[in-house]
Amino acid sequence: MSQDDGLSWTKRSSGTTATLRGIAFGDGRFVAVADSGQVLTSTNGQSWTLQSDSLGIYGGYAVYYSTQIPGFMALGSDGQMATSPDGVNWTKRHCGTSNGLHAGIFGNGSFFVVGEGCTVLQSEVFAPLHVQRPFPSSRSPQKPGSQVTWHCTASGQNLRYAFTFTKTDRPRLPGPPRTKLHFQTKPDFVYTPRLTGTYVITVYVRDRDGNVICRSSEPFVVRPITTRSGKGNQWAARQE
Repeated sequence: MSQDDGLSWTKRSSGTTATLRGIAFGDGRFVAVADSGQVLTSTNGQSWTLQSDSLGIYGGYAVYYSTQIPGFMALGSDGQMATSPDGVNWTKRHCGTSNGLHAGIFGNGSFFVVGEGCTVLQSEVFAPLHVQRPFPSSRSPQKPGSQVTWHCTASGQNLRYAFTFTKTDRPRLPGPPRTKLHFQTKPDFVYTPRLTGTYVITVYVRDRDGNVICRSSEPFVVRPITTRSGKGNQWAARQE
């Protein structure tokens, strides 16, 4: 590493014997990739950490950082590439070629890659830039049995959405499954809560490769219906 504009250099230990092919800096972190698929990260360039989650691809030829993903992208042999929001957790991507990929650049909302066999690829950014917090068709507290439509959108290409509706004070209740997500292209969801209490709706966003890339949650309150008894001096909460 160098701290005087490249005039002098100091050798540092990386903690691996693999051949390092690429390095990038972004979001306060250095990320280096090796031809074995190993990933190393550092916040100061002096001490490095070998991450347990490898690229999932062989032959890490290059790595880049862009605020358009946002995050890191690594290129490898046999048309393999992977992306990561933090340089630690990586997701393998598919690009439609088996040629080795050696260099890339971000520009004008797209990522361009060149590789063996005169390969030139262009792709939209993989992950959405922003996911909106889910919001209901009515912000007013709802009564049991009322139908509420929830909306949520994310900026990106070819995205699919799935929603779960969970009762936080009594989680075991009939409703949408919490483990098996049903994805749809339409970014809204209709649900009819039957019980009073506090709920949390969570939207999951999946990219074109089938990876769940982000999620967002929002609490929601269902209040009991109040009925008047006698001359109005007594009130009781009632649940339908």
